[in-house]
Amino acid sequence: MLHCPQIAAADDDLSNDNLSTARDMSRALLALSADPTLPMTASAPSWTLAAKTGYTDTAGYCFTGLVEGEDGRRLLVTVLGAPSSGSRWADVERLLSWARG
Repeated sequence: MLHCPQIAAADDDLSNDNLSTARDMSRALLALSADPTLPMTASAPSWTLAAKTGYTDTAGYCFTGLVEGEDGRRLLVTVLGAPSSGSRWADVERLLSWARG
C-alpha cells in the first residue's frame, strides 16, 4: 500500500502536482518487478536492472532501481533530492557498494 502518493499526471509535466515518498517509489517498483509479464528493463553480464529516474525542482535528481546480481540477490535503492545527476549516480553507487558489503 502506498502511503503518500498524489499522482496528477503520468508525464514529465513539471507543473503538475505529483507527490510521493521514497517508500512509495520503492514499493511501486517492487510491485512492478513481481509481475512476471513485465521484463527487467536493461541487463549486462553481471546485473539486471529495473529503474526510474526523474528530476523536479522540488525533489531534485531522483532514482529508484532494483538491481539483481549474478547470485540472484536483489537490491532496491531509492535516492531523492540529489543536487545533480552526477551526485545522484554517486549516491546510488555508494548505497549499492555498502549493501553488497
